[in-house]
Amino acid sequence: MAMRNFLRKQGKKKFHPVTALSMLYLNSTDPAAVKALRKVMIQWSYQASASAIVWPNISACTARRPRIRRTVGKPAMVAQVIHFVNKPLPAKVPSKTARALLDIEDNTVVPVIRDPRKAGEDSEAVFYFPGCGSERLYSEVGLATQAML
Repeated sequence: MAMRNFLRKQGKKKFHPVTALSMLYLNSTDPAAVKALRKVMIQWSYQASASAIVWPNISACTARRPRIRRTVGKPAMVAQVIHFVNKPLPAKVPSKTARALLDIEDNTVVPVIRDPRKAGEDSEAVFYFPGCGSERLYSEVGLATQAML
């Protein structure tokens, strides 16, 4: 965060709309906003990317092209489209975030995981911080981690 702020103050931070939308989604705390952004940005866009693969013109066009080589700097738009078609986003994503599945969407609640047989004031507990958007993007990963803990 400090580096982003430093680059922004120096005028060297470029604006990328997709990055701004991603950060809006990941930083949202209102459950209604999270649900709306998730519906549009994750479910609809992932489904749209998966359906783009079945378009015959795009599939035929990319099948003849060579693999994209690693480059320095930003790749050309054609290379980005080819990569997008060759490596689609998952079409099926969980319908709810991990917090919504556990019915703890209140952002003031901190989930603490304890052994219910040993629950008490002095019992050991685990604080699970999902980080990196795994709670919102891949709720099944967050739930599996919590079950393991």
